[in-house]
Amino acid sequence: MPRRKNKIIYLDTCVILDYLDKEENSVVLMKSVKDRKWEIRTSTFGMVELAEYRRNEIYLWHKLSNKKSLNALMKAIRNPQREKKLKDYQFSELSDWLADIQTALPKFQSLDLTSSEEPDVQSSWQLAYDLSISTNLSAKDNVHLATAISASLNKECDFFITIDSNLYDEAKRIVTEFKMKKKLQIIKPKEFIKRYPPLKK
Repeated sequence: MPRRKNKIIYLDTCVILDYLDKEENSVVLMKSVKDRKWEIRTSTFGMVELAEYRRNEIYLWHKLSNKKSLNALMKAIRNPQREKKLKDYQFSELSDWLADIQTALPKFQSLDLTSSEEPDVQSSWQLAYDLSISTNLSAKDNVHLATAISASLNKECDFFITIDSNLYDEAKRIVTEFKMKKKLQIIKPKEFIKRYPPLKK
């Protein structure tokens, strides 16, 4: 199989949120990726995380606009059992927001964990499970890492980028154990842009 010229970058959800918040390193990273016409990936689960983040944000802005007290808002934030019900027009806003993200990210696609019935092929769901019983990572981090590793084994991912220090350290260890350091580079945004600064026009 010929070597791909375009690199594929897997973003942890926190990096996408930083980009949306215009955090400098994530913005420069995205410019560098766009300049090179490289591609962005995250897991479908990452999109679910983004939807939940935006749902909470819409809910809180709605409560603020209705002049709820700060104390009431803080109680709502701290109580995970509290229902944050949105109206139809707010779900439409949420859907548009997610669509805008997918348009803004260069050559974006979401990736799914996959199952396999072939005896010699490990499913990425199984890999996520194996990571969950052998690492100190959260369930969501195991899903992200398993998705990126599986994509890398299929030559569909070159970099895994996160700002989460615990995930970064554990991912580096795991990739080393799997002898995949050349296939999947674990890197933070600042390191990435130092190595691949935006192209000068």
